[in-house]
Amino acid sequence: MFGVADLSLSSRLPVELLPEAQRLLRVHKINFELVPNEKQPWIGLWSYPAGEHKIQILDTLTGLDFFETLIHEMAHATKWDKMGRRGQDHGVEWKAEYRRLMKPFLTLKRWTPEEKARFSKPTSKKPVDLEKLKEKYPERTFLIEFNVGQEFIYGGKSYVIKRKGGVNFTCVSSKDPTKRYKLYKLASVLGPSRL
Repeated sequence: MFGVADLSLSSRLPVELLPEAQRLLRVHKINFELVPNEKQPWIGLWSYPAGEHKIQILDTLTGLDFFETLIHEMAHATKWDKMGRRGQDHGVEWKAEYRRLMKPFLTLKRWTPEEKARFSKPTSKKPVDLEKLKEKYPERTFLIEFNVGQEFIYGGKSYVIKRKGGVNFTCVSSKDPTKRYKLYKLASVLGPSRL
């Protein structure tokens, strides 16, 4: 699996970040894969199935957004190795791991002051540029393009947006408005013309 990860990383990361990212995945024994954007309510996910670290990142992320998400998820893995279930998901211990993992990258001279400031502060929110997604996937429609009250299809089911804000939007099933869901704002969806 590490060979596939190397190929995925080399097509997503700036070349000067690649060796350290590959080293961290190997040292911490983290399996990595890209996943399609259509059905995921997250942009990056760490899990620990069968006693092995696994990081999944949406295939729509590239460049520095991809890099930040990768380090974010690696910090979950290394925090787990040190503490197990103790501590909060994005608490003090996770932030310390994020900073530790990011430190070798921040010594590179490639960063602008804004980028260095961005990557020095661990956060659970990831900026993703809709404009770049639309350039890369012009045929797709993303949830963020809809307004509150509009209907859309996601994963073959019909939903209505109840509240926008943050990384995930609150939506309800069109068939049963009592059922609420949190859907990632940049999830690829079908518009009303497809209903």
